[in-house]
Amino acid sequence: MAAFRMNEPDVVHEVFDEEIIVVNLDAGTYYSLSGTGRTIWAYLVDGFGTDEIADRIQTRHTDDRSVIAVAVAGFADLLVTEGLLIPVEDAVAQRRTISSGPPGDRTPFEPPLIEKYDDMQDLLALDPIHEVDSGGWPLAKKDRG
Repeated sequence: MAAFRMNEPDVVHEVFDEEIIVVNLDAGTYYSLSGTGRTIWAYLVDGFGTDEIADRIQTRHTDDRSVIAVAVAGFADLLVTEGLLIPVEDAVAQRRTISSGPPGDRTPFEPPLIEKYDDMQDLLALDPIHEVDSGGWPLAKKDRG
C-alpha cells in the first residue's frame, strides 16, 4: 500500500470551499486541486494509502474501482514528482478520521484536477527571514552568491 506525507516545511496548503491551494515554497510554484483532487489530497496527507482511497472514492461513484485506482495512483505519483508529497513506509499512525459524508447518489467518477502556476515563483522564492544581509532585505534565492 503506497502512503505519503506532505513535504513539510517546504509545502503548505489551504482548504477553500471548492479547491485546495498547495504551495511549494522551495520551488515557488503553487497548485489548485479541485474536483476529486481535493478529496484525494485530503486522504493522502492524512496517511491513507492509495488502495484505501480508491475504495472510499468508489463508494460514491459509478465507475469501476480499477479506473479510480489508476487515477488515484497517477495523481499521487504526480504530487510526488512535483515535490508536494513524500512516500512513507507506514502512515497509519498519523491518520485522522475523515468522514466521507452522508451517502448520496453515486455519480460518474471524474479524474482529479490539478492546475500548476509559476507566475509568482520569484515572490514565493523569497525568504524574508533568512535572506538578510548588508545588501538589503529580502534577497531572492537566485541572487545569493
